[in-house]
Amino acid sequence: MWIRGKSNEALNKNDHSWFLRIFSSQIFTYLFPTSHQIKRPPVFYFSDWQPACVNSRQYRNILSMKPSFCTLTKAQEESRMRECGSSSVTDAIKEGASKITSGISGALKAFMQKIVLMVSEATEYTKNNTGTILARLGIIRQPQKEKITVEKYLAIITPDIKGITDSMRSTLTHFIAYGTPTTRWIGEGERAGVLNSYKTAFSKLSKTTNEWSDAIKIANGRWPQERNEKMETHAKAIFKKIYLREPNLKNPHNDAAVKIIAYGLLPADRNMNSEKSAIATFKNIYAKSPDSAQSWNTVRAIAYSGAKR
Repeated sequence: MWIRGKSNEALNKNDHSWFLRIFSSQIFTYLFPTSHQIKRPPVFYFSDWQPACVNSRQYRNILSMKPSFCTLTKAQEESRMRECGSSSVTDAIKEGASKITSGISGALKAFMQKIVLMVSEATEYTKNNTGTILARLGIIRQPQKEKITVEKYLAIITPDIKGITDSMRSTLTHFIAYGTPTTRWIGEGERAGVLNSYKTAFSKLSKTTNEWSDAIKIANGRWPQERNEKMETHAKAIFKKIYLREPNLKNPHNDAAVKIIAYGLLPADRNMNSEKSAIATFKNIYAKSPDSAQSWNTVRAIAYSGAKR
């Protein structure tokens, strides 16, 4: 769970300090985001569960859909109902978030709700609730797609990591193959790249809720909660090689460059011309093409951080 030393069962619904700890570590990201939001694929927004119990089931309504006039898939239709009295960790998270953000409006509230959504996605992956994620996405499992994912991506990412269980392997495969509501807009290769960047930064792959939350934040261009001072020091050295000076971390563009190099934060809005120019700059400095997670992180820093020589 995201609360150190506490399980889901030990969560006190009246204690919201854990939400504040999550949000406080992300406020700088809100004030100085590295990228802009982009349009998401078609998605349905549901109401809260209705209190009435009909034939031992509760239902929720469709509040809105983007784009308009879409048709629910079978998985989305099934996600509109549940057994009476049942709930999920995600429901508890959203309930707590609603109480905390009730007095907040505007962009900050939207930002905080986005963080809550990413934490809820991480929670479902930690509990290996792939079915819940797929229902939100409105898709069904595709065994052939998963097989290709294992052969094409997982076989490259996992060999040097010890202690990977079958459950972990399954969860990693599902994340790459299907993504989450906040990461579905990037491709499978980019989601695999996120896991590879996470592995490079922390010498491990996501297992706990905190770790999955950080991986999902990286995919959304957000600072991870966990820090690796050694990687950030190394990133500062790379910054100096590129920009011929020490980074001024009080400058948001310099700080963004260091964080992107260290953790591999993805841009929400890709600019292929900027990336092409950044690759040329990288080749000019290193006399080679980018060929590792670290080198591609460096290319992204050049393309999107806004840092200048």
